[in-house]
Amino acid sequence: NLMHKLREQGKHFSSSHTDRVNYDTFLALHSHLPSTVILNDLNEMRISSRHNPVRSSLWLKRAVTMYFGQYQLPQLLSEEDWEFCREVEAVLNVSKDVSTLVQNEKGLYAAYGPVMGMELHKNLNSDTMEMIDVNNWGKTPKAPRVTVDVATWSDRGKECKQRALLECERRFFGNRSEDVIGGASEIKLKDREKAALVLDKRTCANTNVLSKRAW
Repeated sequence: NLMHKLREQGKHFSSSHTDRVNYDTFLALHSHLPSTVILNDLNEMRISSRHNPVRSSLWLKRAVTMYFGQYQLPQLLSEEDWEFCREVEAVLNVSKDVSTLVQNEKGLYAAYGPVMGMELHKNLNSDTMEMIDVNNWGKTPKAPRVTVDVATWSDRGKECKQRALLECERRFFGNRSEDVIGGASEIKLKDREKAALVLDKRTCANTNVLSKRAW
């Protein structure tokens, strides 16, 4: 389980004073490496919470793998795990903001909910994804990204993306099956969302939001 491995990796640097001192000493000798900490997923039910340890672990990948090697410690993640970590992060990265808004900003969400839902569906249904370029990620918080063909992903990564697309269709498109609808999806609007779209001049009759047929 990827999340379990990431948690165990994070615990290593906080489980004892000696481990923390050793890591700080290592970072002092390698000042070109990022010195942040691995974030914990404090609320496992939230996508943004899951994204935090995945992204922060990728930021520290070079430092962590070098540290484990120098102190002759077993690597907790294999290269296949790290690549899967990149794939999971790419999926979570396009999902986390929409999920947070749905949960916390319902008062402001009605007019732009359908917009965000369709954009999320388009991104998750794409043949390419923006993945973190770990080898070129330095000390700056903003991660460099490269466009990668999903056909080159691992089986686990493809399943993760497919699962996220299915959940998107269940939430926004009324899909109640176990199969992805894909490009044929039509967003299902609640009465509140219909009213908000019509009353908001930014979205009313905007064909970038809904098709002419839908309006």
